[in-house]
Amino acid sequence: MGNYRIQRVNAEFQRQLTEILREVKDPRLTDMVSVTAVSVDADLRTGKVFLSVYSATREKKMENLEAVRSGAGFIRRELARRVPHIRQIPVLQYVLDESLDYGERIDKLLSDIKNKEEK
Repeated sequence: MGNYRIQRVNAEFQRQLTEILREVKDPRLTDMVSVTAVSVDADLRTGKVFLSVYSATREKKMENLEAVRSGAGFIRRELARRVPHIRQIPVLQYVLDESLDYGERIDKLLSDIKNKEEK
């Protein structure tokens, strides 16, 4: 399988997973969850879904991530229904994407440095 096809599959999975997560009716999903990236292996057997959870505390982020993980079977079934041209839907691992938090922390540090220099 070509690299271009994997990129298209990743993009299609990201779009579909975003829609599926919006429709999930799990009461444990209390905060907004966003799919930031999908990375599927070339053999389409496994993949990682990077999720960003917009929550105030780390505990709430982990609770929302666990809620998504517990619904993995439903999400995979729904993905198979929505993407019928993929014969085998990969087993997806859901990972918390902390790049936004990291970026915020770096931005805060830079602004703190700037404020100290101005004084």
